[in-house]
Amino acid sequence: MAEPSLAAMASQLESFAANEIQRCYRGHVVRQQRRARLQLEQFAAVVIQACFKGYTTRLFYRDELEARRQKQQEHQDAMLAKQTWLGYMARKQMEKLRGEQQDEMVAIKQADAATKIQAHQRGRSARVHTAVALSVPAAELRRKCQHSQTLALTYVSKIGWGEGQAPTYETQRFLAAKWRARRYVIKMDQHQVAEMLAEVTGLPQYKQVFIAAYIHGKRFLTLSAEAFTQLGVRQHDHRKIHYSAVCEIQKYCNDMEYVPADFMYPDKYEDSMRKKDAETRYRVEFGATSYHPAVVNV
Repeated sequence: MAEPSLAAMASQLESFAANEIQRCYRGHVVRQQRRARLQLEQFAAVVIQACFKGYTTRLFYRDELEARRQKQQEHQDAMLAKQTWLGYMARKQMEKLRGEQQDEMVAIKQADAATKIQAHQRGRSARVHTAVALSVPAAELRRKCQHSQTLALTYVSKIGWGEGQAPTYETQRFLAAKWRARRYVIKMDQHQVAEMLAEVTGLPQYKQVFIAAYIHGKRFLTLSAEAFTQLGVRQHDHRKIHYSAVCEIQKYCNDMEYVPADFMYPDKYEDSMRKKDAETRYRVEFGATSYHPAVVNV
């Protein structure tokens, strides 16, 4: 036989190498496929085993889990019932406390009302007893004040009308008498004022008080109730008696519209023209003075 040529040997070698390469590659691909399949099968087996083991475990512990779940539900129900009961008892206790507070408030209001009623009743009884106790001194004081007013009016009337002349209802003569009385009182010194007050009030112990305070006629016609306290007349009854007399003299001398009850006009329109004329002359001579006594600072 003839020996193969070099070209044939090279061709055979290339064919063999190609077959080997294809074999190795196919084996590599098959191995990769098998490895992926084995991994998938292992993963599936693991998942199946886990599910089966979980199922078997749940079957094994099903009674215990059910008992635990039931116990937990019972605990929640018990807590809900307890909270409901405690809320009910708290509301009931609160209503009871509110009722007691309302009863206490009612009792307090009743006690306050009873106290006020008792206070009003006791005050009324005390006022009645005090009025009864003071009625005699008050009546005596009123009598003394009225007596001093009467004496004061008589005193200034005698000055205006004179000793032998009786008062009349004629307007002009009445105002003229008031002018004369006013002039006389204004010209008085402190000794004459003190003598006049002692005569009309019947309280001669205060003569030196008016003399020391220099209460002359002009100041006398402006005396007020507060002035007697400043002068030193401390007793309330004596201040009332003095002020009653002084007030009567001031109104008689200062207020030309003032007419005492004993000298009321029978018909105040019958001589209106003469009265108007007399009032005009009175204003011209004495000014528009009215009865507005002021406090005298001593």
